Amino acid sequence: MFKKFLLSIVILLVAVVGFSYFLLFTGSGNNLLKPYLSKYASQKSGLNIDIKTLELKPNHLKTTIFINTQNRVDIDGDIDIMKKWFDLDFKAVGEGGALKNEKASINGKAVGVMDDFKVNAKGAIFDASIFADTKVKSFKAKDLKLNVKGLSIQKVLAFVNMPAYATGKVDVDVDVPSLDVEDLSGKAFVNVTEGKLSEPLIKRDFNVTLPKNVVFKAKSSSLLKNAQAVSSVNIISNIATLNTTKSIYNIKDKSIKSDFHLKVPSLSKLKPIVKTDLKGSFEAIGDVSKKGDSLVYSVSTSSLGGLAKLDGKNSTLSIDAKSLKIKKIFYMLNLPDYLRGDIFVNGKIVDAGSTKQSGKVVADIKNGKVNKALLYKDMQIKFPSDFSYSDHSVVTLNAQKINFNSLLKSTILSLKISDGIYDSLLKSLVAKYHLNIPDLSKTAFLTKRKILGKANFIGDVKMLDGVLTSEGKSDIFGADTKYSYKNGDITVNSTDLDTIKLSKALGYPAVFNSKGKLQAYYSPKWKKGVFSVNFKDGRLLPNELTNVVYVLSGFDMTKEIYKDSVAKGSIQNDIVKFAFDMNSTKSMLKVYSAKLNTKTKKIGGKFIVKIGSKDIEGEIRGDIDHPKVKVNSSSYIKNKIEKAIEKKVPKKFQKPLKEILNLFGK
Repeated sequence: MFKKFLLSIVILLVAVVGFSYFLLFTGSGNNLLKPYLSKYASQKSGLNIDIKTLELKPNHLKTTIFINTQNRVDIDGDIDIMKKWFDLDFKAVGEGGALKNEKASINGKAVGVMDDFKVNAKGAIFDASIFADTKVKSFKAKDLKLNVKGLSIQKVLAFVNMPAYATGKVDVDVDVPSLDVEDLSGKAFVNVTEGKLSEPLIKRDFNVTLPKNVVFKAKSSSLLKNAQAVSSVNIISNIATLNTTKSIYNIKDKSIKSDFHLKVPSLSKLKPIVKTDLKGSFEAIGDVSKKGDSLVYSVSTSSLGGLAKLDGKNSTLSIDAKSLKIKKIFYMLNLPDYLRGDIFVNGKIVDAGSTKQSGKVVADIKNGKVNKALLYKDMQIKFPSDFSYSDHSVVTLNAQKINFNSLLKSTILSLKISDGIYDSLLKSLVAKYHLNIPDLSKTAFLTKRKILGKANFIGDVKMLDGVLTSEGKSDIFGADTKYSYKNGDITVNSTDLDTIKLSKALGYPAVFNSKGKLQAYYSPKWKKGVFSVNFKDGRLLPNELTNVVYVLSGFDMTKEIYKDSVAKGSIQNDIVKFAFDMNSTKSMLKVYSAKLNTKTKKIGGKFIVKIGSKDIEGEIRGDIDHPKVKVNSSSYIKNKIEKAIEKKVPKKFQKPLKEILNLFGK
């Protein structure tokens, strides 16, 4: 702005002195001259110039000129028409219009001949003091010296019709011996102090929440040579620093290229921006260049443990990352240090961020381990000493769809994700999975119990409108199991559930031989659920209960076939409450008010056994592996004792003994 303003004054001086050779030095001649001079100066400067008064004499010139209506320039001084010499003082005052409520005032002097003169000026604008000095030879400026002190960032932004996103002061010092682009030379320095960003305005216009009181300062040093400005820049704020050692701007083709070095000493200060807790520091270096519509850039960082590099040209990106440390990434994300390993990423994306984007990214995790000590401390999970894992993932981008496949392998299990599709337009996701656990006994550190056998879980997962659902099947415990997950709840249906295989797998004593049909519902959120199991043609296996019944009644329940047996129950946290009904042609067994604590492995419940007219009642209590059976009452045993009393005991003692017997139940 100041450069144009000063240039207009120079053109005015040249125009006024030049045309004076062809006009008479009279008032009427001066009035005739004014419109032509105004038009000529306007064309040359690109500004609206109106010469209001003009007094031209052979040895003196005095005129008043308005630039863009609001800005007034007064010129007064001596001239020598014959020698083409002048010594003119000028005063420029700008107020209102584009300057809003600001007032600019510049005083100066122009001395010399038409093709070789000096101009110097000083004044004030936007709270800054300004000094300028230059030479004009053959109508070309040279030896420009410009000094600006205390320019208000806020007022300059208002001048260009922008909100006051920042406040601060700017100092400029320019020394350019040659302004000819072909032979450009000189240097320039810029210093910004007292800088501060406006959090409310940036939040309002860009929806970015800045930390409180972001302050900054900046310095730049430029060398002008061979149509180029070569600069170094140093921007320092209380959240980050940005440096360049060689930024090159080509004045001819308006191209720019630069290196840069970004440092964020404390990532925690970025929480208002990224909406998450971060820790540690971050550093990146890179290069960027722009020529015409072509933008080329390269960024690399070692802050993630290994080396990550991003190269791009316009919207085409290439990424190459080697040995990024999961431990370091978890630390920066303020996550517990549970996992270890090295991440490798390689990929290319074309038209990134557009609806036409395409590309492929391959990611691998190698040398995967876990932090066994921390996992045990936080979760009481004791991972095996030899536990390790790896992962291979492939992501393919096709317009708004992202296809992905992954294979996670560990010393315990493998998880394959296939045919995954995420639709960014519909915000939907579908994928297939296969979880394989070849040896369930290796999961004992998680289940707190050694489980034998193997298990496969095969199914699909879907997400639409933020709702996650899944369906699948499994061969766990040798059964044919189907399950689903919807609205946060799990539903399970199993057929051919073999009680012998189940008992063996869980390490429980086998007490029943049958195949059942299971229906179960469980809510992980509330840790509660219900279940029921129907068994067909089952047989009891010898156990403490069948032994007690045999001793008391002489009846062997293990010889019976129980055609229909039903187990029903509920789950709440670690407690399983259940009841069990079994019926054969000759006997019946009912277990009720039963409770199993899966954490302590304690079981308790009541039972009733009926064999024809014979009955036995009691309780089962103790450890699930070795429960104890206690008989509380039996009308059958009572009748046997009463008959023995009548037969063996004298009559006068029979009544007291029967009364005592009644104290023990039926």
